[in-house]
Amino acid sequence: MTNYVILTSELKTGSERGPGRFVDSRWFSFLSECGLSPLILGDIENDIDSSFLLNDRVKGCLLIGGGNVSGPYDDVLYSNEVFESLDDNRERLERSLIERSLAISKPIVGVCRGMQAIGCYFGAKLHRISEHAGVRHYLTSVSDSELQPLLNEEVNSYHDYAFLAHQLPSNLVAIAQVGDIVEVFRHSDFPVYGLMWHPEREVNFSDTDINFFRRCFKI
Repeated sequence: MTNYVILTSELKTGSERGPGRFVDSRWFSFLSECGLSPLILGDIENDIDSSFLLNDRVKGCLLIGGGNVSGPYDDVLYSNEVFESLDDNRERLERSLIERSLAISKPIVGVCRGMQAIGCYFGAKLHRISEHAGVRHYLTSVSDSELQPLLNEEVNSYHDYAFLAHQLPSNLVAIAQVGDIVEVFRHSDFPVYGLMWHPEREVNFSDTDINFFRRCFKI
């Protein structure tokens, strides 16, 4: 029996064919290793019909990376870089997915920008940072969690904005950090998780990442 996860998609405007929705094809391979198949949502003008979230074969929602959320930002409010990657439709879609999933305690995982979208939903503030784009770094575990054994020691990094641990709202619990920058969090009451690296971009998928996803989506 196939298990599904709902994916959001990134708006791309540079194509000669005009704007379109994009999902990195490596997600298909990675999710397959996790025992999941993607259901990709594109532009939806109206609110999400949450009835399909109730299906037992739909294991949850995955908010992928790519682009920037619209805020709230603490020290760089709507820079040109942020304006150029705004996607109002995606913002509305992800907010609706979060709200509908919380109402029925359906798991949500956010990756990079997806983690930022979750954090902003719960009141966290983003900061512009440096030396976290196109590098690899080591994680430091900062809290006891059943997810701790499912984290890599070293991860990739492709982000210019982040949450600072000392400013994280009380309902979001940091699990791993690089300095004061939160790399993994979970919600204190709901099955909601965020990670700032891209498991799908590894040349060889990590068994640890796969097990992390399987744990979050209860596979």
